[in-house]
Amino acid sequence: MDPLELLLKKDQFSKQNKIINLTLPEEFISLANKDLPSSSIEPLTYIIKDRGLSKNDIIRWRIGYCSSGFYENRIVFPSFNYEAKLNFFTTRSYNKRTWPKYKNPQTSNKDIIFNEIDLVDDQILTITERYL
Repeated sequence: MDPLELLLKKDQFSKQNKIINLTLPEEFISLANKDLPSSSIEPLTYIIKDRGLSKNDIIRWRIGYCSSGFYENRIVFPSFNYEAKLNFFTTRSYNKRTWPKYKNPQTSNKDIIFNEIDLVDDQILTITERYL
């Protein structure tokens, strides 16, 4: 069996993916929503105009934002395992006033595959270093 096939077996993932009860921030608002509040103007401008992402990218990557709370003024990029359970998320400020630029949950991302749910068996997989 090809080594990559072994790597992609779900039983291998289940050993790596420790069960955690991670949830998105309570203030999380999906930018894919049809009716967005006025607080979405600044994060949408940042995502679409400044970073060049499309509405399809927002939907595909399930991008949202928080306008208040611990992750205030941050874009949220959630990650889901192959069982569609949240396994991590990363955030980035969408304005120059918010510091630090990146803020992540206090859980390890060492043993996760970011958005594992999007893996397709018959496509080429490129493995890179993990996000720190």
